Amino acid sequence: MSRDAKDKMKILLVEDEEVTRKTLKLILEEEGYEVIAFELGYEAVDEAKQNFYNAAVIDLTLIDMDGLEVLQRIKKSIPDICGIIMTAYPSIKTTIEAIEAEAYDYIIKPYKVEVMKSIIRKGLERQKLVIENKKLLKNLKLDKDKLEHILLIGKSMSSILNLDDLVNFIVRKVVELIPAEKASLLLIDEKTGDLVIEAATGLDSAVVKGKKVAMENTISGTVVQRGEALLIEDIEKSRHLRNKHLHRYKTKSFLSVPLHVKNKVTGVFNIADKTSSNIDIFTEDDFKVLSVIIHQAAVAIENAKLYKKATHLAVTDGLTGLFNHRFFHERLGEEIDRLHRYGGILSLIMFDVDWFKEYNDTYGHLCGDMALNDIADILRISNRKVDVTCRYGGEEFVMILPGTNEKGAQILAEKIRQIVEKHHFIDKDKLRSRLTVSVGVSEYKEKITKEEFIKRVDEAMYKAKKMGKNKVSIY
Repeated sequence: MSRDAKDKMKILLVEDEEVTRKTLKLILEEEGYEVIAFELGYEAVDEAKQNFYNAAVIDLTLIDMDGLEVLQRIKKSIPDICGIIMTAYPSIKTTIEAIEAEAYDYIIKPYKVEVMKSIIRKGLERQKLVIENKKLLKNLKLDKDKLEHILLIGKSMSSILNLDDLVNFIVRKVVELIPAEKASLLLIDEKTGDLVIEAATGLDSAVVKGKKVAMENTISGTVVQRGEALLIEDIEKSRHLRNKHLHRYKTKSFLSVPLHVKNKVTGVFNIADKTSSNIDIFTEDDFKVLSVIIHQAAVAIENAKLYKKATHLAVTDGLTGLFNHRFFHERLGEEIDRLHRYGGILSLIMFDVDWFKEYNDTYGHLCGDMALNDIADILRISNRKVDVTCRYGGEEFVMILPGTNEKGAQILAEKIRQIVEKHHFIDKDKLRSRLTVSVGVSEYKEKITKEEFIKRVDEAMYKAKKMGKNKVSIY
């Protein structure tokens, strides 16, 4: 990013490891940034009190203080600064703390130079957008109440981390601020690329949640593809909407604004059928107000997605996508408590893959991981919605079966054992190979502890091992 000296973006770098600090400073200066580097956090905090910076790149663990604390103190002097945290030890806890500290992103050490450059470049683009939004707000000819309402909405959005709650809040507040009968917020599904309605008002509830919207011949699709907002005064004359859709709207005016995050379109917000008593056409002021709110919303939605992902990672096994050991213990404890309060039945099934070490040694860990994923898929499609399937550890899996007695669990265990036995696992030479599982079954009885319950199903599983493997054993 080459710039004239007067236009250089200024970066505050805080890193207590000298070689890393000097190397990173040199890399960023070669990109055209003006970089001031410090070893200690308090030095950077003092510097931020004296001079403006566009971004702060801060190591999480410094000699004198925590990197997140440094960012929070710097933000008191430069509220709009783009904060980027560097760490060699990322975790769910620090991810959530970084979100709460309003950090833009993480750089994981050892970092790839191009990735690091990209994160900083996109962070600076967002910081520029935030400043432009504030200038836009300042220049808007709005009454004091509306301006305060916009600022309050932005503050409230940043505190909502549940994605469903957030999108519904955004739709509700927009139609309060810009009175209209219809509004919808659509997001792009990161896996499929589909444009999906996440929240709406004034639309048929049967077509709202989970409704896919075509990219072609729709206003929403056009806005997403172009990345540009549309303010339409007369829908009938718009070339972006097919005639068959015109009956949906009472008035002729329509407003659609894209959501931008990290220089990428992530969704679109639509509003129609303005209900103002003065004018039923959306104005430039409406467009500016909505643009400011949606820019704030895009950032809040990205944070909510990151929080959801962090929460999901905390209870999910990274390899198989099943729930992990920690979640198994939490959920089993909840099911046992429910049993004590309301009665009922509960069973456990534990699976251990036979000869898995030998399989790994023969075909390699990659093939071993593929085999575990295959078994996880078999378990996933074999259980009911109320059942909970977890990777217990290594090559062991466990299923929690609420409302299932010993006999029912045994039937399910035998069914899964047979499926695994017949399944063809593909090895490194793409040849079909076989694996089996030894299975233990236990029903909860006698108000035993959670630990005793697990011990019983574990003993049943090892009994199946001792009986020659590829068998189902009941405690």
